[in-house]
Amino acid sequence: MRILKIESGYEIKYEPHQITHEELQRDYNYFVADRITRKMLEEGMITQEEYKMIQRLNLQSFKPFLYQLMPDE
Repeated sequence: MRILKIESGYEIKYEPHQITHEELQRDYNYFVADRITRKMLEEGMITQEEYKMIQRLNLQSFKPFLYQLMPDE
């Protein structure tokens, strides 16, 4: 384990991780699904509530690499 920085008494820990092809593919699939969903929202095909529900489902389905940093709306 490597500790990169200590701020305000809290340790910020970082484990180096080589992204895999599978993780990269999941991120790409999530990105494409997000673009489609946003376009549907912009075109009035779905409501804001439906958009948020689809986003939550996409996060669960695709689990992009930075899943933990994605907003939970």
